[in-house]
Amino acid sequence: MLNETSKVERCLNFLFTSFIFFIYAFRLNFPTEPYYDEVYYVNLVREIIAHQHYSTALTIHPPLAHVIDTLNVLFWGDSSVIWRFSSLCSGLFILYLIFQICLSLTQDRLAAKLAVLFYALDCISLTQARIEMPNNIMQVCILSSLLLFLRFMSERKIPRQRAFLGAGLCLGLALSTKLTSFGLLLLYIILLLLYFLQNPGERKGLLKETGLFFILLPLAVFVAMHLFIPFLKQHTWADLWNIQVTQFNYHTKIAPTQTHGYSSQWWGWPLMIRPIWYYFDQTNGIVHGILCIGNPAIFWIIPLIAGYLIWDATFKHSRISIFLLTAFLSQWLIFSPGVNQHVIMYQLSA
Repeated sequence: MLNETSKVERCLNFLFTSFIFFIYAFRLNFPTEPYYDEVYYVNLVREIIAHQHYSTALTIHPPLAHVIDTLNVLFWGDSSVIWRFSSLCSGLFILYLIFQICLSLTQDRLAAKLAVLFYALDCISLTQARIEMPNNIMQVCILSSLLLFLRFMSERKIPRQRAFLGAGLCLGLALSTKLTSFGLLLLYIILLLLYFLQNPGERKGLLKETGLFFILLPLAVFVAMHLFIPFLKQHTWADLWNIQVTQFNYHTKIAPTQTHGYSSQWWGWPLMIRPIWYYFDQTNGIVHGILCIGNPAIFWIIPLIAGYLIWDATFKHSRISIFLLTAFLSQWLIFSPGVNQHVIMYQLSA
């Protein structure tokens, strides 16, 4: 009977995986021209290949995702499927990481599968897996870092130094993709502080490992990901600093005051107050569009879930609720103008 149950489970897993792959990858080549932010990133890739120039006019993000996409185009060719290939692969791998993280927290396979189901059907994950943007690559790095961190903090499956080494390395890769990954470090600081207070006998080693693996290592990875730039024909070593200054000026001076028809305020994201049209075309009476909008059945219960997590963390001191609430706030509030600006200032001054 148990063997029959496992066969049914494997069959359902295969069908679900096949279904998700189909809807994520179906007509990945549409539209054939760059759309939304692809206009900048595809042109950046072409600029690197054709002129060996890393254009700060075409991106305000660190280079890791752009390097990956450039290598894809060099190897496979310049086409819409290839531009989006890394986002598709990252989007699918995120599902595996979510399963493993939820399993690490709850030790419940059903809960982990439900977490994957909710993410796969939240609609925005589908949209992000089908566009050439750094978001999914950043998310893979963040979740990989978090999973390795939890392998020690939650499960004690691997030694602390090995877990922190992997988590710090992936944090550096995330920061090398988008600077808003800094929210993960804020989460780690809170969790490590709690661990520090609860384990007085380990404080000396913990302080050394925190500085080494969560500050120095990510910084070294971040710098290393930029080292190809001075070897491009139109760049010098001074550009390593100039690029950081350009990004700093954009995020602190231009972005906070920038408004346009597609803008969406960070505080309204959980309630989908302002979904965004990524692509719209009307030809011969036929409308084609790509709308970045969440599934209301999932997004509109976020305030209820947040309220429950606050209650459970406050009155029952649930470690899982404390973790989930802290993780949610660290990843969401990092996009608020004040926090975002101060984070970037801290990064560059450090």
